[in-house]
Amino acid sequence: MDRREFISYISVAGTSGCLRMNQTESDTEDPTNPQADRISETAQSTESIGTAENTQTDIESSTTEPNTTEPETEEISFSKVWEIDTGLPLIFDTAVYGRSGMMDAAYAIDIETGNTIWEKSGITNSGELIAKALGVGDSAVLYRVSADSGDYILALSQDDGTTLWKSTVDGQVYSRFLVTSDAFIANINDPSYGNSAVVGLDPDTGERLWQIDSGLINTGGTRRLGTVNGSGSAYVLAGTNSNSAQVSKINPETGDHYWKWTEKTPVSPPRHTNGMVYVGMYQQFSAINASTGKTEWTTSTSGQCWTRSVIHDGKLIFGTRSSDVYALSLESGEQQWRFQTDGQINTVAGSDTGYIFAGTDNGSVYVLRGTDGQYLEDFSVEGAIEEMVVASGHLLVNTDVPTMALSLQIS
Repeated sequence: MDRREFISYISVAGTSGCLRMNQTESDTEDPTNPQADRISETAQSTESIGTAENTQTDIESSTTEPNTTEPETEEISFSKVWEIDTGLPLIFDTAVYGRSGMMDAAYAIDIETGNTIWEKSGITNSGELIAKALGVGDSAVLYRVSADSGDYILALSQDDGTTLWKSTVDGQVYSRFLVTSDAFIANINDPSYGNSAVVGLDPDTGERLWQIDSGLINTGGTRRLGTVNGSGSAYVLAGTNSNSAQVSKINPETGDHYWKWTEKTPVSPPRHTNGMVYVGMYQQFSAINASTGKTEWTTSTSGQCWTRSVIHDGKLIFGTRSSDVYALSLESGEQQWRFQTDGQINTVAGSDTGYIFAGTDNGSVYVLRGTDGQYLEDFSVEGAIEEMVVASGHLLVNTDVPTMALSLQIS
């Protein structure tokens, strides 16, 4: 059965309207600016607290007035290329990897066309279910398979979906994999420990190389608790309890710790760049020195910072559960701009052309300019937006109702 539904859609250019995926005539005739009651502000004055080595910026104390001017004219258009019924997909390079929403099968889809590269069914035993794709290595795609006896990892060939190896993890996998040349690394809930643990698997065989008990309670996991790569090391977020989590710098080959950061309670995946590790928390975002594990700065925000962050033009850009998109200076943590959307932000993505996309639980996608947060466009899809990724000139949007992924070509 063909699970793909190919839908043609007219490209819409311009920046003053709201592009709806299911438009009616009344939708298209409103010339008003839908952003008049939303906020895009740039901080000019913030209060710093602490020393130069460990500073905190309080965004809420900013005296800057909200910017409610009309959006500037800058053409950007989207056309709906394809959509699929799927479990939460994983986008890598020029392909989308996922599981079929209609059958227990794994597949790979070409980003450009939506055509199937390969599809594999009947590769699990009775009572087992392919849950989701969790990582892509040099030649393997890693899938989590749910079974009565516990999860195991199934590695399939990127080229044709052939099974390469299986690895039992003795628990539930609570993150996507951090792929390094030395190990595939993930957070799991290990029943033998009763806590969150971090494991490293051999990339070629799936053999468990090492396991670290974090000593932290794992109350449930989501993809946002993934791991992030650094040069010659790995930065791992362990634990999912709102009052119990930590960032660790580890050796991917051995699992040995360089340092642990436990000053705050992190909730977003750590992001490593330019010798710093950036991590979001409840109403705060911090920068950690990658060499020492010491806090360099902490900035207050309006809500929980749980999305993956985007790096653009010297800025760290992320969303919060209180509907705001923030851009902070990578160097100082000072607010560069802030934009308010219509709902909780679940995902933020960036493009090479400098566009920032923010997706909300109300099904809205906002297009902002990364340099200054200027609103450019927004459109709506059905369901809450789970995740967005920009790849090969396409914005891939994954929603929960129905569980589907759609590809929009950016032009």
